[in-house]
Amino acid sequence: KLKPLAKGEAGNDPDDGLKGCGLMAVWPSSFSAKELFTALTPPQQPSFVGIYAMFLSSSLMANLAVSDLPEALNWVEEQLPKHQLGHPFEDVVDTIMLQAWENLETPGVLEAFAKAALSRLKQYDLVFGVHGRPSHETTLSEDDEKRRSVLKAAVPMLLDPEKEAPLLVFSRPPIVLGRDFQWMVEQLQSSQAEKIQKAWIEVIFTAFDLREHDHPDVILQACQECPILREKFIGFISPVGLDSAEAEDMRGHYLKRQKWLNQDDEQPSLEPPPAARIAACLESFESSDLAAWLRLNLEMTLKPNSKFYGDQFQPNLTLLPGWEEATTEIRYRIVQAAKGYVLEQDPAPNDWLGGNTFPRSVLAGYSALRLIQQEAPGFLADIPSEIWEKWAPIILAALTTSGLGDEEPVCKLVSMAYQYAPAQIIETLMAKIDQENTENNSVFILRKVSTCFDQRLAIALLAKAKEEHLKPESMGCLLAPLLDYGLADARTFAESLLLGLPHSDEPLWSRAVVAATLLLTRTEDGGWETVWPAIQQDAELGQSVISRISTADDRHAEKIAQRLQEDQLADLYIWVARQYPHADDTPLENSGLVSPRMSISWWRDSLLTHLKARGTQEACNAIRRIAGEMPGLDWLKWILQEAEAITRMRTWVPAEPDHILKLASSKELRLVESGEQLLEVLIESLERLEQKLHGEVPASRDIWDLNPGNDKYRPNNEERFSDYVKGHLDGDIGQKGVVVN
Repeated sequence: KLKPLAKGEAGNDPDDGLKGCGLMAVWPSSFSAKELFTALTPPQQPSFVGIYAMFLSSSLMANLAVSDLPEALNWVEEQLPKHQLGHPFEDVVDTIMLQAWENLETPGVLEAFAKAALSRLKQYDLVFGVHGRPSHETTLSEDDEKRRSVLKAAVPMLLDPEKEAPLLVFSRPPIVLGRDFQWMVEQLQSSQAEKIQKAWIEVIFTAFDLREHDHPDVILQACQECPILREKFIGFISPVGLDSAEAEDMRGHYLKRQKWLNQDDEQPSLEPPPAARIAACLESFESSDLAAWLRLNLEMTLKPNSKFYGDQFQPNLTLLPGWEEATTEIRYRIVQAAKGYVLEQDPAPNDWLGGNTFPRSVLAGYSALRLIQQEAPGFLADIPSEIWEKWAPIILAALTTSGLGDEEPVCKLVSMAYQYAPAQIIETLMAKIDQENTENNSVFILRKVSTCFDQRLAIALLAKAKEEHLKPESMGCLLAPLLDYGLADARTFAESLLLGLPHSDEPLWSRAVVAATLLLTRTEDGGWETVWPAIQQDAELGQSVISRISTADDRHAEKIAQRLQEDQLADLYIWVARQYPHADDTPLENSGLVSPRMSISWWRDSLLTHLKARGTQEACNAIRRIAGEMPGLDWLKWILQEAEAITRMRTWVPAEPDHILKLASSKELRLVESGEQLLEVLIESLERLEQKLHGEVPASRDIWDLNPGNDKYRPNNEERFSDYVKGHLDGDIGQKGVVVN
């Protein structure tokens, strides 16, 4: 219940106080690293040191497990330049990078660290530290093995090696050192992929220094064995005319290198400045040069003192420096150019759909659509269907990791494309599902169509889910939203996977585990009539299902107990408690890490907690049955006692005000709300009858008959006695109005 606070959903929270309290409460016990880093937002008041700032500066990293570092590094990769982040976000970024550096051997950390480091370097940030503050200048240089492992991971990630190689060579602190030269040449020689070879060559060429005595010898030797390296260094090993084009290129390279070597925080202004470059691109586009839109996107990444182009793949052009510094007139012309590009350019989806790379002309069209969506949304509704049809594939397939808050506009644009070009969206979706199924163990593209669900899309996804080549997890990714949508055929398909289950067929068995999990977590009745017999029949299947549910970061998994009836909850609890006995529960480790077995025990106990809290007689009966079948758990009697108290509170009907007033007016009156209380009233009345029979003037003769023959008394017969008692009760209770309510 505190998660909404942690996610910033508390409404008016100007100082982030509620957010900070929520995060303190749920991290790390009830909040995954993915949830945490999705929830983090820059402080609304950076100068205010409140509980949110305290969480960011202490609790966050203190409770971050080593296994969570890849998720943390992914977050670092997406952050803005550090001078725009401000305190304490910039400190969080640095702490994550330093902790990751110390744990590069952990699976997934090295690659994520390399990506995060490149992202920071592209934004002119230090790998460690902050400009103007003491930095970790020697952290990288002190450990050649670690540094080279980062370099080896980073080089294949260079998108434009010629422009990005200086980032690695002239970074601060440097990632490439002079003593790495021979090692880098060996990496080049051992590389098989041409793309990676070219990237290494650019790094080697940038790092080459004639002042280093061994560099020329290494290059001369390597060029004899590597033709593409020789081609790059031809100017150093072959005669060059002083007035030739090659000599001019070498002079340019030398001057560029000197600028990098003597770089300073105060960079000289660009000539021509970005504003002039943008204006020139607009003039070219307005003269029917469609390619000028691509150049415009590139020029908009520049600042007045930029050394090289910025993020060329940023889909939100309004985040680029060129847009931020543009006048109202220039912004209007940029939007008009975006409209023209969308109408005139042909993205030719058949040439790139199904791969992971997109032509820049296509990505530029996606950027144009995003800009129109934000600045001129009315224009989108007027675009003809045939235009939507040609752009629909890139709208769905384009990478959209451009920063926080990007998900909603992307989904809205996909939703519009589906409205005008449903066939193209579905066709692209099927192709992307196949691609992600091949490359990953999951399907992520579905989040983009979350607002598009209708019968046509649901039927298409169900047909895809039934395809046997899909991995079980991928099938589950498709089946989950279909069950949420309420497609009856999706449930029928999920249930069919549990019937006649052949345990020997591993793919089918794994699909059955996924199906059982989804039925329990995504259907109103938990699919109990199908899932429970399957669990009883195959204990291993049941254990796999419980393991998935108890460790899932899924709001649906928390609602299983709400879906099941009391007797069903009792059955499930007893089964889980026998498979995972309380005696085998493990305590929380000092590190704060939660083991899978511990997650199961917590989830098992949550079933009982929910059952107790229901406040129904059926729940009390279910707990009695659990206690009867598990006599070793003697503490269940206290759970039952609490359940009964809750039930009494839930079923109690309070007295009305006039009843209270009546009770206060006479001590003889009794409030009767149950048969038990009515019996108490009757007993009190019978006690008064006893007093009357043996009082000062005894009335005992009333229940005896005088025999006229011998003047002896005998007891009244049963019928007369019962009439006598009834008469007393009528007078003592009925006529006096002793009973209230």
